[in-house]
Formats: sequence, structure tokens, C-alpha cells
Amino acid sequence: MRNFDYKKVALGILTLCLTLAILFTGQFFWNKYTLNKPINETLNSIEGIQIVEISSESDNKNISKPKIFLTLNNVENIQILYKEVINTLSVYNSSEKYEIIIKDTRNESLEDFYYQVHYYIQEAITIGNFPNMIEKIREKAKDEFQVKVYVDTDYIYLDIRDIKTNLTSQMYIVIPRISYKREVK
Repeated sequence: MRNFDYKKVALGILTLCLTLAILFTGQFFWNKYTLNKPINETLNSIEGIQIVEISSESDNKNISKPKIFLTLNNVENIQILYKEVINTLSVYNSSEKYEIIIKDTRNESLEDFYYQVHYYIQEAITIGNFPNMIEKIREKAKDEFQVKVYVDTDYIYLDIRDIKTNLTSQMYIVIPRISYKREVK
């Protein structure tokens, strides 16, 4: 029977830890410089996007997708901008790998308005009566909000601006028409 050699076991564990540390460090730099940096630069070049932040942090309870935070600045057509973002990410085979979060200048009035009209949106997704949805949203907006609504086969896009703040407070929302996709707020 051979004697157990603690030095060899310790050396093996140390080698394993160093190898894992090198691999994870390499993956981090690979993502940062060969994937995230080009995506960041390309998204920053899209008109209407002011700031792009890519975060790969996830909470301990759930394994989540890396997040792309887009700070928008006075976008003319949220549908065109969002499609361009999705197309850009698909070039890097990353359109489903990231969760897109839109940062805007929303205020409490805009959020209250959205929560009042989101029932119309969900009804339209279920029934398919989008003209009625748009009519109800515009009717609810009256003279308080300027609302642009876009609909395509994948999403419903809302651009809501608060008239009381001279349109400086704005809220962009992208709602998937398919239930397994996530809403972008």
C-alpha cells in the first residue's frame, strides 16, 4: 500500500484552480474586447442612441442574460431604432443572447398613463384589434400626452411624451406580441 502524498494532491488542486482562473479571465477579456466592444461601438453609431452600457452581471438566484442598457435621446421612430438594434445584434449572433433595457426620461405621469392603457394593448394582442387599441390609447391621452404607436408582426412600440413638460419627459416601451418574449421598458 502506497502512502498518500498530500503535496501532489495540493499541487493538483492548485494547478486546477490556476487553470480555471486563466480560462475565466480569458473568457472575460474575449467577451469584453471581441464581442462587447464592437457591439457597443456599433450601437453607439445608431442615431437616437445616446449611451450604450453592456452589463454581464446576474443576480445569484437566477442566471440571467447579459443586459444592454440603451439611453435614448429624442427618437423619431422607436420601431425603426429597435429593429436596427435587433439587426445589429443579429450580425454578432447576439440578438437572443442579450436583454435590452431602454433608459428614457419617464416620469410618474407617463408611467401612470401606461398602466392605464396597457390593458388595451394586452387585449389587442389577444384579439388582434390593433386599430381599436390605437384609438383607445389616443382617446385616453387627450391633451396630456403625445403618443405614437407602431405595430409590426413581432412587437408593439409606444413612444409617449408628456405635454406638460414640453415633451422633455418621454417613455419608450416595446411589447412583444408573442408571449415568450420579454417586454422592454
